[in-house]
Amino acid sequence: MTPSGIVTLLTDFGLTDPYVGVMKGAILARFRQATLVDLTHDIPPQDIAGAGFWIERSYRWFPEGTVHLVVVDPGVGGGREALALEVDKHLFVGPDNGVFTAVLGHPGPKRAHRIEAERLGIERLSATFHGRDLFGPAAAVLAGSSAGGLELLGPSREPPAAFVREEAPASTRDGVHGRIHGSIHGSTSGSVVVTDHFGNLITDIPSAELPAEGPWRVRLGSRSLAVVRTYADAEPGQCVALIGSFGTLELAARNASAAELLGAGPGDLVSIEAG
Repeated sequence: MTPSGIVTLLTDFGLTDPYVGVMKGAILARFRQATLVDLTHDIPPQDIAGAGFWIERSYRWFPEGTVHLVVVDPGVGGGREALALEVDKHLFVGPDNGVFTAVLGHPGPKRAHRIEAERLGIERLSATFHGRDLFGPAAAVLAGSSAGGLELLGPSREPPAAFVREEAPASTRDGVHGRIHGSIHGSTSGSVVVTDHFGNLITDIPSAELPAEGPWRVRLGSRSLAVVRTYADAEPGQCVALIGSFGTLELAARNASAAELLGAGPGDLVSIEAG
């Protein structure tokens, strides 16, 4: 696989502090020609589930050979391992804490290697900023190398799914943790994973699992929402459900925040019902 030279960045660092800029500097110090693309740095702090959702839904829009750097790492400095993965002809770098669980669900061959600081010539490794000191340099090596891939970073670990752990998301509501997916009283169900900038509640229910025909509605708690095709099909301030641009069910309100109007957020149960 030929590297694209692109490195995408997804973190919970925010932009108030210099963390993102310093991590970019560490990448460019190793590979000055890198094209750095900010996916987002506004993942809620420690929200592993939200990071995992967004990287799985975002990576496919980039050229093959792109490196995707994900640093949402509440266990930094602890016992979790640092990973580099190859899935679907893309490369992923980040902590072994569940951020790549959804990516690893993609069908097809997968490879995984442990990232070892010694392989990268790193002598000083901060206990609290592996984005700068370990993951950034590893991403730079993968993006800039034409002579090798994951094996440059450390030993192989197989199979990937056996050692990539999935932790409960940091944001939970009413005791609901992570994906609640399947059949409840005969209806398809899932949960809200993230709330976007507009207040849309984005769920983990893919469009393929929604009814293909016949009338159906979406239930969130005691609220039953009509299904529409676009935001414009709703009245101003009306809460509705629709298939969002990343291919999953979302709850939205025209010209308003569905999260505020519905009093809902990550972890809340959503179900599909006929009629």
